Amino acid sequence: MRNCADTGAISNMEMRKIVVLLACFLLPVSGRIQEDGAKASRVRHLFVQRDKPLPGSPKKLFKIEHEQPSRSSGGQNVNELFRRVRRSLDPDMKPDATVFQLNDSHYMAYVHWAGDHRDTIVVLTRDRNPGSNSNSHVWISRDYGHSFENRTSSFMRTSGSGHNALIDMFYPSPIDNTKYLFVDVRNRLIFSTIDDCSTFVKSSPPFKPDELSFHSTSSDVVLAYDESASKLYYSSDFGYSWNLKDENVRSYYWGIPPLDNANTLYIEREEYDGGQSNVVKTEYFSNFASKVISNVNDFEVFDNYMFATNHSSGSGLTLWVSLNRGKFQQAQIPTVLATQDFYVADASEDQVFLAVTHNRRTTHLYISDTSGIKYSLSMERVLYFSQNTTSAWLRRYIDFSFVDLHKVMGLRGVYIASQLTQGRVGHRHITTQITFDKGGLWQPVAAPELDNNGKALNCSLANNCSLHLSQKFGQYYPRTRYSPMKSWSEAPGIIMATGTYGTNLRLNGDIFLSSDAGLSWHMILQRPFWWYNLGDHGGVFHCCSKKHLNKPDLLQLE
Repeated sequence: MRNCADTGAISNMEMRKIVVLLACFLLPVSGRIQEDGAKASRVRHLFVQRDKPLPGSPKKLFKIEHEQPSRSSGGQNVNELFRRVRRSLDPDMKPDATVFQLNDSHYMAYVHWAGDHRDTIVVLTRDRNPGSNSNSHVWISRDYGHSFENRTSSFMRTSGSGHNALIDMFYPSPIDNTKYLFVDVRNRLIFSTIDDCSTFVKSSPPFKPDELSFHSTSSDVVLAYDESASKLYYSSDFGYSWNLKDENVRSYYWGIPPLDNANTLYIEREEYDGGQSNVVKTEYFSNFASKVISNVNDFEVFDNYMFATNHSSGSGLTLWVSLNRGKFQQAQIPTVLATQDFYVADASEDQVFLAVTHNRRTTHLYISDTSGIKYSLSMERVLYFSQNTTSAWLRRYIDFSFVDLHKVMGLRGVYIASQLTQGRVGHRHITTQITFDKGGLWQPVAAPELDNNGKALNCSLANNCSLHLSQKFGQYYPRTRYSPMKSWSEAPGIIMATGTYGTNLRLNGDIFLSSDAGLSWHMILQRPFWWYNLGDHGGVFHCCSKKHLNKPDLLQLE
């Protein structure tokens, strides 16, 4: 339960080939710079990739971010970026855009629309890396974005002091759309509202509110985690008062009904020298806890699976798996290589896709049986980014691990993955593979015959030419910032992605669409880069050029 942030400004170096980017991604270093020995023991080697939020997660915010301009280039701030676009009823499908000038100079904004027939929109603007002189603004709209009110004065450090709080994040309740929590981590302040942002109540908890999580059924119950102190707190009155739940907490998870009670918590306590932990099961209000597993290095809850790791002699880490909250069993992975990282890329459809890092240049993708215990090799050299083995400058932009594996929503067994070519670290390319039988057979993606103007692409599988699609790699790397690959359960078979055709993925991608789950593709837009989304269950696609934000378009799929 960690928040991800992209930070910093991009390099001026002109990079022409993805192979150069791969060198930056895959060259290992000694690890993250640690503040002290205790922090060094907390390096993780078990990760999961979720396609839905954990129980208790706040409602998702839309993040708007723009690179700060150089002195000579100029640029757009949030005031120029933010607009509301709604679908037009005009026959030519041109969108109707409502623009409101925020007069705000920040380059980052978090936006939330209440939904459920409410017209409230909340916008937080702040600096990407807040410093001692930074500030933040909170804007509220009650007419679906036609106008906004600056409510920053409602968030004061001390009443009448004239010093505004520095709001880092706000958390909409997942079960009551009139309730929000706004946090100032540096000054240890929490502002709560239970009336749709009409009034706010300030509290000063005795901890840093680094993370908040909500009860799945009771809107008043909230968890707060102080990461630096490793302490977990709970509130039964929506953030007004707090009680210490546990100490030495490394991770925590709400239970997942019906496998667990809604009050259940799984807590990983760091209780041994060298970072080993005990995992206990408890309830948020209870002093009683029962043991789940002991002497582990990492612990994760993923739907009906639980995963844990510990060190084994001579072969790196061992993975342990529990199905349906049963006894943990050792995972059987068919390899003689050491195991350094485990990444659960998908655990849907009663099987587990597991990426296993064997050394600094080798990560393979394995598929399990329904127990999650027995694995077989599915794909070699899957693209895996590790937050533990990357250069320091790149961690300014990406501070989490990921696998380039996309599950096509709404269909069973269809996945798209990024695979590295063979060769030395720094000299490998990215290619794209697709499977229609959940990893039994992977194959290249056939490129379209024509571009969006009807010109032949002359790219065929027989000539070792195929379509290569960007996933998380291209989304987070600062020189590309491609829109992520998208598919939708409400529009089965439709996929949109940025990519290139040839022998491998390159820069300057175009936009491609498939309406048959990846069997065939159409080029629908050429660069520059675009944001895109879907409406009307796949009948309308919303596209907006990142370089011409004042000219949004709609594409209608026939």
